[in-house]
Amino acid sequence: MQLQLLGAASIYKNQVLEPLPLARPAWLCLYLALRGDWVARDELACVFRPEDSEETARNALRLIFHRAKQFDWAKGLEVEAKRARFVVKTDVADFRLLIQNKNWLEALEIYKGGLLEGFAAPSLVALEAWLGFEREQLHDLWREAVLERVVELSAIRNYGVAISWLEKLLHIEPFCEVAIQHLMQCHLAGHNRQAAERVYQRFSSLLAEEFSLNPNAKTSAILESTKQVKEMVTVLPKSIMPLFGRTAELEQIRIWLIGTNRLVSIVGLGGTGKTRLALEAARLLSPEFTDGTVFIDGTAIGQANQLLSALAAALNLQSQPTQNFEQTLLVFLKEKAILLVLDNMEHLLETDGLIGRMLSSAEHLRVLVTTRIRLGMNDETILDLLGLPVPKNPLEIPNNQAVRLFLQIAGRLTKQNLEPDLVAKIVQKLEGLPLAIELAARWSRLLNLEQILAELEKSQLWLETDTTDVPERHRSLQAVLQSTWVQLTLREKQALEALSVFRSGASLDGLQAVGQTQLPTLLALINKGLIRKDDQNRFSCHEMIREFSAAQSNVLSHFQARHANYFAERCSHWGKALRQPKTLQEMDREGSNLNVAMMYWVTHQPDTLEQHLRLLADYWDVRGLAFIALNFLTSYSAQSGSILEGRTNFWHGTFLKLTNNYTKALQVLELSAQQLKHAECPEEAGRAFLQIGFIYFDQTNYVKTQEAVIQAQLCFQLDENRAECFNLLGGIAKRQLNYQLALTHYAQARSIHLKLNNAHGLGSILNNIANVHEVLQEDLAAFETYQQCLEIFTKLGHQRAIALLHSNLGFLATKLKRFEKAREHLSISLEIRKTIGDQAGEVTVLTNLAILGVAIKNAELVFQSLQAALSLALQLNFTSRALDAFKVLGEWYIESHPNLAGQILQTVFEHPNTHAETRPATKKLLEHLPIPNKPLPLDQWQSAFLKTSRV
Repeated sequence: MQLQLLGAASIYKNQVLEPLPLARPAWLCLYLALRGDWVARDELACVFRPEDSEETARNALRLIFHRAKQFDWAKGLEVEAKRARFVVKTDVADFRLLIQNKNWLEALEIYKGGLLEGFAAPSLVALEAWLGFEREQLHDLWREAVLERVVELSAIRNYGVAISWLEKLLHIEPFCEVAIQHLMQCHLAGHNRQAAERVYQRFSSLLAEEFSLNPNAKTSAILESTKQVKEMVTVLPKSIMPLFGRTAELEQIRIWLIGTNRLVSIVGLGGTGKTRLALEAARLLSPEFTDGTVFIDGTAIGQANQLLSALAAALNLQSQPTQNFEQTLLVFLKEKAILLVLDNMEHLLETDGLIGRMLSSAEHLRVLVTTRIRLGMNDETILDLLGLPVPKNPLEIPNNQAVRLFLQIAGRLTKQNLEPDLVAKIVQKLEGLPLAIELAARWSRLLNLEQILAELEKSQLWLETDTTDVPERHRSLQAVLQSTWVQLTLREKQALEALSVFRSGASLDGLQAVGQTQLPTLLALINKGLIRKDDQNRFSCHEMIREFSAAQSNVLSHFQARHANYFAERCSHWGKALRQPKTLQEMDREGSNLNVAMMYWVTHQPDTLEQHLRLLADYWDVRGLAFIALNFLTSYSAQSGSILEGRTNFWHGTFLKLTNNYTKALQVLELSAQQLKHAECPEEAGRAFLQIGFIYFDQTNYVKTQEAVIQAQLCFQLDENRAECFNLLGGIAKRQLNYQLALTHYAQARSIHLKLNNAHGLGSILNNIANVHEVLQEDLAAFETYQQCLEIFTKLGHQRAIALLHSNLGFLATKLKRFEKAREHLSISLEIRKTIGDQAGEVTVLTNLAILGVAIKNAELVFQSLQAALSLALQLNFTSRALDAFKVLGEWYIESHPNLAGQILQTVFEHPNTHAETRPATKKLLEHLPIPNKPLPLDQWQSAFLKTSRV
C-alpha cells in the first residue's frame, strides 16, 4: 500500500489507484504521513481545531482520530497519550530519496503534479501555511530534477526530449532564466538558430513588459558566442537502460580521473554493466575535459592495429604528409584535455603500447577502459566490478537498486503482481548481476515470479532473450560465458572445472588438493574477473560460471571424487578437536561443501559416511542446525540391519526432539536403541535411551524418565555417558522440589566432567546448578554461575546453549532490577532461537520478556510477548510452557482486575501439567485474592487471552 500525494491525493493498493476522501480525518492522516515521525497531540489540536479552546480541541481531536481509524488504509495510525504518527509509504518520500540519489529520470516519472493538488482548507491557516511551504520545496526539487535531466539528455545529444522538459518547466515558471539558457543551447546544438532566437526574443519581451528588465549578460552571450563554441569531438552512445546503483563506483572513478590516476580499467565479467557505468562516468566527467570526450567501441574493432584508425576517425584527423597516423595523433593530443573511453578491450590487449605512448605524450589525457581482462600496465588503476548489492534484510528491499532494476523492466512487460520479497530472492540468486537480472525480468512476460525463481534454482544458464536491441553477445548467459571460455588456457579451464564442484567457495588448500591449481592460474582468473577472493582467502565464482564450467567438463566425476576425499580428510582432522572454536569456524565456512561431500559418500562411499556421521551430527547440534540435519537424515536410507542404520536413527530422533516433534522422535529413538543393542553397541544404545529420557522429562513424565535412565545405566560403562545420567536424575529431583538430591546428582556429574576435562559437559552441569540457586532465591550466585556457563559455551560456539543462558540471565536481571541488561540478554536469546528454529525456547524467552514488561509496567511488551508465547506454546502442544505464560498474565492483572487474575492463576495452579516450581509461586499469589475462582478449560485459553488483552 502506498499513498500518492503528488497530484490528486489517492492510494495505490492491490495495483489499483483509488481517490482519497478530503475530510479532516483524512487530512490528519496525510499530514502525519508527510511528517513521517511522531507529532505532539497538542500541535495536532492547534493545526486541525484552531477555532476551539484548548480542551475542546483535544476532545475534538479524539473524535478525528477515531474516525481516521475507520479508513481501511489507515490501520497503521498509531495514537499514544501525548503523540501520534502514521508511518506509510508515500510517493513524496520516494521522490525525495530519488533526488538525493540523483536519479533524475525516475524522480521525474513519479512527480505527477504539485503536492495534494486541489486540496484547500482556508479555515485551517496553520495547515495551509505548512502545506504551501512543502509544495514550494517539492517544486524546487522538481525544477532541479528537470534541469539535471536536461544536462543528461544534452550530453547524449537527445535535444528533442530535453526541449520538451524545458518547455514544460517554462510553462509553469516562464521567468526561469536558467531554463531559458538551456533551451537556447539545445536549439543551437540541434542546428536550429532561428528557434533559439525566437526563445530569446519572447523572453526579452516578457521581462520588459512585466519588470522593465533585460535578459542577463550570460543569456545574451549564448547567441553571440555560438560561432566560437567548439562541439564535442564525439557523441556518447545512448544506453539502452539507465544506470542503477553504482553511486560509489561513479564517485571512485571521478576521484581517480580528476586526480592523478590517468588510466582506469573497469574489469568484470560480461553482463556486470561495465559499458553502462563507463558511459555514465563519461557523461558526468565531460564538463571537466574542455577538449571533449571520445568513445571507441572495441566490439567494432577486429584487430589491435585498427584502434589507431578508429581514433583518427573519431577525432576527424588526417595524416600530415610528413607524419604517420600515430605521430599525427600524438601531436594532436599533446595539449588537449580529453577523456578517452575505450569500451570492450579484452580482445585488444596488444594496444597497451599505443595507450602508454598516448598517456606519455599528453599529460592532460585521461583513459577509461572497460574490459573482462586487465590490461596489465604499470599505471593501470583497477576497478573490479561485481554484481549490484542485493538486499540483506527486508528493510533494504524497497530502495535496493538490483530490485528496482528488475521491477522497471518487468513492470513494462507484465501486469502480474510483482511482489518485492520474491524479486529480492531472484536478485539474490543472481548475485546482483545486471545482465542476468534484465534477462530474468524479461521472462516475467511468460512466467510468474515463483516460476522464475523455481527455474533459477535448477539453473541460470537458460536465461536469454530474443529482443533485437540487445547486442548479440548479451542475448544469453551462455553467449556471455562461451565468448570468455574460448579465450581461456587449458589450466584455467581445469581450475574453473575443479572450483565448480565446491559450494560457497574454496580455500586455497582445497582448490589445490582437488584441482592441483597453481597460484599463477588463480591470479590469471582473478585478473579476468572469473573468480574472486574474499577477506578470508577463499576463492569463489558467480553461480552461472560454476554451472557453465561444470557443464563444459569431461572429467567432472574425477573432481567430485577428489572433493569428497579431501573433505573426508578434513573431517578426520576436525574430529580431533570438534569443540574448539577454530574447528567450528572452519566447519561453518565449509558447511555447503560438507553437504556436497555427504551426498557423494551416500552414493559412492557409505563407509566414509559411517566414519564421520557422529562428527557431523555433533556439529549440527552445537551450531543449532537441526533442520539441515533433518533434511539430510530424512532423505538418507542406510542399509537395513546395519550399525549405520541404528546410528542414523539415533541422530534422526535426536534432531526430531530438538524441533519439538516428540511423538516421532520417541518412535525413532526407541527403534535406534533396539538396533544398537542388537548390534552390540551398548554405549550408543544407552545414549538413545538417555535421549528418550530427556523427551519424557520435557513432557513432565518423570516415571517414564526414570525408566529410560535405568535402561541407559544398564548400557553405560564410560564415565562421560554416566555423567549424563546423573545430570538427568538431578533434573528430576529438582522438578520434584528435592533440591538437595538434585545438587548431589549434579555434583557427581560435575566431578566426572572435571576429571575428563569436558568443557561442554561442565557447562551443562553448571547451568543446572545455577537453576537450583535460582529456585532457592540465591539470585546473585545464580547470576554469576550463569555467566561462567555463558563464557564456556561462547568459547565453544554452542548456539543453543548460548541462547538458553542469555534467556536465564535475562530473567535473573529482571529480578535484580537490571532492566536494560535484561532486555539485552532476552533479545539476543530470542534472535538465536529464531535462527536455529528452537520454537520451544522461543516460548520461554517470550514469557521472560513478558515478565520484564510486568516489572517495568510496559503493557505493550507484556501483551505482545504473551500473545506470541501462548500462541506458539498451544500450537506446539507445549502445555507446561503455556501455563507459565498464563501465570504471568494473571500476575499482571492482580492489581487492576483481581477477579480475572484469580481465574487465570487458579487455572495455572490446578492444571496437572504445571511445572512443580511454578505451582508454589502461583499459590502464593492466590493467597492475596480472596474471591474463589473457577479455572478456565484448555480450549478457552486463546480466546481468554484475546479478551483480556482488550481489558
